[in-house]
Amino acid sequence: MDKGQQRTELIANRVMRLRAQSATQIQDRSDAVVAATLANAHIAQACEQARIVASYESFGTEPPTHELNDELRRMGATVIVPSYEDGNGARTDHLSWHVLTGDGIRAGCVAKSAAEFKQLACAAMLIPALAVARDGSRLGRGGGYYDRMLSAVPRHPGGPIRIAIVYADEVFDSLTREAHDEFVDDHLAIRID
Repeated sequence: MDKGQQRTELIANRVMRLRAQSATQIQDRSDAVVAATLANAHIAQACEQARIVASYESFGTEPPTHELNDELRRMGATVIVPSYEDGNGARTDHLSWHVLTGDGIRAGCVAKSAAEFKQLACAAMLIPALAVARDGSRLGRGGGYYDRMLSAVPRHPGGPIRIAIVYADEVFDSLTREAHDEFVDDHLAIRID
């Protein structure tokens, strides 16, 4: 199965899962993301040391991160989130990073490039994924934004630890990879029943 087919199947599974869930189950998903992330020793240490954690603002069927980002901030971390739009709303080919101040409000841009991102001394990166493999392979949505970014940022321990967030049934023994695909160091497999 090629990467496009894998993406289509994984997104369809997420849509079916989300449609079948009650409001309580949706809240349980968010709670599970918060609990799993805060249980990670690297994330806990980043919060205790008031370090920078690069996260993201989930959308659609992704494991929800809105409450997680708020909790990371409450626990002491500075949370930055990416955008692939310039200041005028036009799409760019790279991620820029903004401080999240709460309630989804982004403060000024702190990094407009991977080179600027490296200067932030970020402790950890929480990365969206449709699937991960046990070897650290990651399948994203296909835009290449994270692969381009990660290719320019040193891997852990010389750079931030890279942690993908997926649902438990999205962890595989292997995934189709291409030469430009970047690895993650760890993943959080969110269980939802």
